[in-house]
Amino acid sequence: MIKLILILFGLIFVIARLFRRSKNKFSANKFVRLAKNNPEKTDEIIDTLDFPYKSFEEKQVDINELESKIKSSVFANYQVLDMIPTTNALLLYVQGKYQEHDTTISGSVGDVTKTRYDLFAIKNLAEDNKVSIYGSMYETAFEKNVISVFLKELETIIHADQREVVLDLMDKMSNLLEK
Repeated sequence: MIKLILILFGLIFVIARLFRRSKNKFSANKFVRLAKNNPEKTDEIIDTLDFPYKSFEEKQVDINELESKIKSSVFANYQVLDMIPTTNALLLYVQGKYQEHDTTISGSVGDVTKTRYDLFAIKNLAEDNKVSIYGSMYETAFEKNVISVFLKELETIIHADQREVVLDLMDKMSNLLEK
């Protein structure tokens, strides 16, 4: 009887997690479609991303150049699904995949591949002479760590010149071919 109750709770937990992930993906995808169909709404969408992840003082970026650098980059756990530039910001729609030790669909404990869909905005804040990255708040400490890796990679791209980004991409591709 106790085993049945534990299996039932495990199943409920997994279903709730799947629902939360689907809702996360649907919400982010809905915002991207809205921004693409109504470009004038993009700034409003960017303003909903109110959790400040990183700021870089005494820095302004060229949004088109930044978009180009991100397009030619490879990230460890994230894939950029879409980018929408505005005059002073770049909206990123990304998918992150990571492994976490968690309850599987069968109720057993093991490594589970999880997927996150996130929106990030890289904003030029001209009045403060800085660039900031905004997003939505993470839900777990593990998600915080995964996002931190992505943000560190974004930071490198923001500070790098185009040549460094291309050389880094070539280096990563070379390492993949050697494996």
